[in-house]
Amino acid sequence: MTIKEYEEYISTELEVDALDTVYVSPKVVTKNAKMKILTKRLETFFEEDKDINRNSNICRAYSYGYAKTEIAGFLKLTTKTIGKIIS
Repeated sequence: MTIKEYEEYISTELEVDALDTVYVSPKVVTKNAKMKILTKRLETFFEEDKDINRNSNICRAYSYGYAKTEIAGFLKLTTKTIGKIIS
């Protein structure tokens, strides 16, 4: 990357979605009366193989601490579908 390219990159305004992604981690959740800090963002469970290992990635994300509703929203699935996959 040249200096000019870097200057253009840092002068570009961030979109609101990009800011939301930056500021959602770490996340504090309470599950089974225990507080846990989630340092791994939800999308990292699905970066490399979103479709191939979807069900195992869903189970991993849920076990890590993400709620069914969060996973469903991210994957554009219903909470009921996520629940069936986890069961």
